[in-house]
Amino acid sequence: MKHVLIITEDIIKIQTLSGILGRLFRFFYVGWLKNRLKLAVAILKPFFKLTIVASDAFKLGGDSVFYYGDKLAQLDYAANRNLHLKVTERLLQGMPTNLFKSRLAIYLTYEYFVYAQLYQDVLTQTKPDFIVTLSSSYHEQTARFLGKTRGVKTIRCHFLTFVWLNHWLKKFFLKRQYSKKIRQFLSQSRVTPPPLKKLRFSTLLSLDYYRHLKTLAPLYRALDKKNRHPWLVDDTARLEPILKNFKLASANHFFLASFLPKGFKPPKTSLPKRLKTVTGLSDFLYNLGLAAASPMIDLGQTLSRFYLAAAENLFVSVRPKALVVVSDVRFCELALASAARSTRTRSLLASPNTLLALDQINAYDTAETVTVVGQFIKRQLVNLGLPPKRIKVVGDPRTENYSQSVSRLDAKKVFKTLGLDHDQKIALLISFNPSHMIPKPEKEAFFKLASSAVAQVKNMTLVIKPHPSEKRYRVLEELKQWRITNAVVSDNNQLELIDLLNVCSVVLQTWSMTIFEAIMMNRPVISINPFKKNYGFFLPIIKDGGAIEVHQMSQLKKWLSILLDKHQSQTKKQLQKAKRISADYIKPVAGRSAADQILKLLKL
Repeated sequence: MKHVLIITEDIIKIQTLSGILGRLFRFFYVGWLKNRLKLAVAILKPFFKLTIVASDAFKLGGDSVFYYGDKLAQLDYAANRNLHLKVTERLLQGMPTNLFKSRLAIYLTYEYFVYAQLYQDVLTQTKPDFIVTLSSSYHEQTARFLGKTRGVKTIRCHFLTFVWLNHWLKKFFLKRQYSKKIRQFLSQSRVTPPPLKKLRFSTLLSLDYYRHLKTLAPLYRALDKKNRHPWLVDDTARLEPILKNFKLASANHFFLASFLPKGFKPPKTSLPKRLKTVTGLSDFLYNLGLAAASPMIDLGQTLSRFYLAAAENLFVSVRPKALVVVSDVRFCELALASAARSTRTRSLLASPNTLLALDQINAYDTAETVTVVGQFIKRQLVNLGLPPKRIKVVGDPRTENYSQSVSRLDAKKVFKTLGLDHDQKIALLISFNPSHMIPKPEKEAFFKLASSAVAQVKNMTLVIKPHPSEKRYRVLEELKQWRITNAVVSDNNQLELIDLLNVCSVVLQTWSMTIFEAIMMNRPVISINPFKKNYGFFLPIIKDGGAIEVHQMSQLKKWLSILLDKHQSQTKKQLQKAKRISADYIKPVAGRSAADQILKLLKL
């Protein structure tokens, strides 16, 4: 019996659509795809051995089904890093700037390129005689191309797929996202900058993401204490409430856009041409990237020119002493780092990351010196090719921020804001946006398991902390959809993570960097892994024992009951173990603070 491999597109992004039109499209598109898949299986099953690659949402069952969520969780995302970067560089070749190369490479890697690796693994494992696709989605185009290179015949069952609408929507959202960024930058450019005399010989701190303030706040205070004239350079909206939360209400700050030269207009750019002859995977991915990300390439160029023009004008006008950035992927930090290089201004990347991203796209090479929080990420960067002399392990400035903040925390206010009695025990669940690696069915299983277990523990309440990029109303919608009624959803505009960690007894997560902040606050962490994936691959500290990993209700209920009591011997043992393990990821504070070490490296 011949073997047929049926491949459908991964619909994880469609599953996250919101709003009336978004939900309507999701219902129609996913339902129609599922029916077409069932029809194809019904027709082919009597005559062929079938293997299916499909989204986790379909829940088809059987050993002959590969779910995207499972397969993507097993991939080494950095295995084809060099290929993905080279394809991205080709897409930007001949354009005015490649400032956002890493950003584009990361987007294409997770959305499209990594699927080539997935399909290669499936083809090697299954060795099909035929490949059947149900549409011309970018994922299925990739599978057909790879099948063709192996001599596998492909059959297209493309009847009323509406994939063109799906592709149009993805481009529409990309265009809307970058158009919004451009409008915001131009709006900020109309704000008058501070007097130049106040900015001369200052130390600039790039604040392009509010969570970076956790790292920058201790640096700002240390600089201010030594009269080194710190200024936050930002491109964020509504910064004042965030500064107030960090007790920096009077901090100096200004928009980078306010230094955009008057009348500046970026030159028009032309998109690269599609290759007519495709001779290998690199050529195929080039054409795919151009088709899928053309709005990002086009508008990203425009946005880059705006940022670069403002940054260059800023550095020429004020001649800062030094620059500190926290990452190397966002436009503000990239443009400032570029201006620092061109004016030979001292620069430092103060990374708060405990380990590299799975794709390892970020090169951490935009500044003269890179400070990291621990030995683990230093080893990773050295393996990536960054010279060891450029990397300094200083610990985590956020530790100092937590230490200073804890004394000011008001537990009673937090309980009141949450609407809970002060004697209530809290299990803090760390929410997230569904992704290719943790799709929505896995999030649902995680939430339901946590909800059911907490309901069985006396005097315990489940409090859900939305992800910083997650809307609170979306979490509430999910709870209603999954019929979870025993949870309180916190508001990120009212309560910070540190507020919630301070009042909780235990932290519940899948895999999240929040584990390190929980350990800082001496809170035990339970990693709920309902589908028994290798969470230790995503976050090695889980594998090392920094969290208690559970898969079933009985395990979760048992550990909730134990960890609820901070005086219990097993609780103390787990907290000590977590702190010991985390020392390799975050250097413990000893002697000179991380902020002071960074100032010394900047020679300030």
